[in-house]
Amino acid sequence: MSHQAVKGITLLEMIIVCGVACILLAITGIAWQKASANRHMDAVVAELEAGLSLARQTAQNHNGAYITFVLPSGSNDGSWTLFPGSYDDATRQNMTTQKPISRVLNVSFSPSTTNVIQFNSAGSIDKNISPLNSDGNCEIIISLGGDNRLTTLTIIGMTGAVVKNVTN
Repeated sequence: MSHQAVKGITLLEMIIVCGVACILLAITGIAWQKASANRHMDAVVAELEAGLSLARQTAQNHNGAYITFVLPSGSNDGSWTLFPGSYDDATRQNMTTQKPISRVLNVSFSPSTTNVIQFNSAGSIDKNISPLNSDGNCEIIISLGGDNRLTTLTIIGMTGAVVKNVTN
């Protein structure tokens, strides 16, 4: 009588394979969440960058334009809104664009007192309405909570041009 070996896998081998698969899924899930958050941040920054360019162009066509910011706090999302005309005009015109800012993003300004960016008819920043930092610019700093990734949109005071700088 001959004994033939039984072919198959043992319970221990099955547990090891399942453990390795779970570890790989966990690592993939964390990476997916971070990539998804970065894509969301990139989308918000791109909309804001386009909005600033639109405000500058609108200002040149309508004798001024401004963007107001309502920053996220608590459970409310924030937003930015574009208005043609002058901020100090008593008869403010209707908004043309409004976009959300998710509360998961940290948004701050340099100088910190800024929440309105006014462009004049030449397309540069109106320093009577929008305070400038020591460099003569206005900066919007955007980051993800707890992440090292930082995006700075610098609006050059003299020209109104928007320069984006991403730090990982």
